[in-house]
Amino acid sequence: MSATPEEKARQIIDGLVQRAGWVIRTIIRTFRDRLFTDIFPGREEVPKTLILAKDDSHAEVIVQIVREEFGKGNDFARKITYRSGAPKVRVKKISSLERTERAVTDQLGKAGGVRRAVLSTALTGTLVPQNPSDAPAPLLLERIRAERASNPKATTRTQREELVHA
Repeated sequence: MSATPEEKARQIIDGLVQRAGWVIRTIIRTFRDRLFTDIFPGREEVPKTLILAKDDSHAEVIVQIVREEFGKGNDFARKITYRSGAPKVRVKKISSLERTERAVTDQLGKAGGVRRAVLSTALTGTLVPQNPSDAPAPLLLERIRAERASNPKATTRTQREELVHA
């Protein structure tokens, strides 16, 4: 007996929902696995993390997956919706955080522009008056290359500075 078009549509939708749950679980699992090694190295507690959902039932699925993947109880992951108590305050806080994030991102972009401008003027010798007792740039670059060649293990800037000042 063949399925009706409605039954076929329901089967397709159920399959998509199952795949979506698998994708969400994979994302949460990857987040969990990399949280303390790649994302927040050295941290011991999970920071507050905002996960947006398309609707209430989608949020329920995500919260359940988060609790399962982290092996934690109800206090660990909560759903915040307009109906979860003091919604206007929570939504205002989230909106405020989003505005702050945009402002910080904007300021970081401006800081990058300032950094490029300072570097440009420094490299052209117009940032500060040149000290006649300073060695010429090609000689300084050659000295840096020689120091790096003499100790290839010093890969970070801090390690190289420690070698220079040692």
